[in-house]
Amino acid sequence: MGDVHDLPHDSASRSSSVFICTSQKPQRNPDRLRLGALAVLGAVIAGRFLPGTRAPLGALFTLTKPQITISIAIYGFIASVLPV
Repeated sequence: MGDVHDLPHDSASRSSSVFICTSQKPQRNPDRLRLGALAVLGAVIAGRFLPGTRAPLGALFTLTKPQITISIAIYGFIASVLPV
C-alpha cells in the first residue's frame, strides 16, 4: 500500500506518480566537497600574506574595526533578503 504502482491509471494520478518518483534529494558529490574545502583552506593560508604586501588585493581586504562591522551588517542584510 502506498506504492507508486498501486495508484490508479488516470491522467491526474500519472502526473503525481511522476512527481513522487522524481522528487528525490540530490546526491552529494564528494569531489566537489573536497574541492570546496581545499579552496577555503587555501584562501585562509594565502590570506595571511596579503596585508604585508603591496598587492591591490591587500588594500582591499585590510579593514578597520568599524569597516568590518559595517561590512558584516551589509552582508547580513543581503543574505537575509536574497532567496535561497
